Amino acid sequence: KFEEEGISGISQIKDLKERVGGMRSGLYEFILQAFRVRSTGQDSATPTPAVTDAPSATTTPQLLSKESLSDGCQVVDALGLEFTHRLIDAFCTEQLSPYTKLFAPKKNVRQTASAGTSKTSTSSDVMKFLKTPIGGSSNVSERPTTNTKSGKPNEDPACLDQIERRFAWFRRLLRSIDESFGNVFPHAWQVHYTLTTSFFEGTRAHTLALLHGSCKDRDAANATILLKALQKTM
Repeated sequence: KFEEEGISGISQIKDLKERVGGMRSGLYEFILQAFRVRSTGQDSATPTPAVTDAPSATTTPQLLSKESLSDGCQVVDALGLEFTHRLIDAFCTEQLSPYTKLFAPKKNVRQTASAGTSKTSTSSDVMKFLKTPIGGSSNVSERPTTNTKSGKPNEDPACLDQIERRFAWFRRLLRSIDESFGNVFPHAWQVHYTLTTSFFEGTRAHTLALLHGSCKDRDAANATILLKALQKTM
């Protein structure tokens, strides 16, 4: 009888642990959805099975006030570091999703017969320019900032010539977050730091892709464009 009671007790503890785990996950999903509603005005999450005695992702939260979202952060904080990190990462990823769609480099499918000779000539001009003393003259003074074929500037927001648009976009994002989520996140979470770090990591990956490989920018060897991009990123 004692053994049967022991086995029964273990089973009850296991069931209770699973129920508590389900409630924790349900609370997290509900709060995450609340942030999505605040950001986009619509429920974009994939519904998950309902959790007994706890809100779930199948329950679409209404637009909550900043105070309510701040209380939600306290709940997530109480759930533990795992849920805190998950919420921060999910929030930053979703906020930067439009950035990736707009500024991710696109594969260069253009094929030019004179690519080899053009590359050699441009590389030579770049070296001459870099060796020219500041204030001096150079044979590459006519370096174009426009497409040498069409005579038009590159308007692609993902290109090197438009790199400052990336930082303008990010500044607008920060202002939008301050308006929608000001004083919501606990200071210890350092959400702005994580968001900025993720932005810089993504920008670095995009820039490297624009300098070589299948997404190489047409101005990747243009000294003027490269110096301009460097100046804008410092």
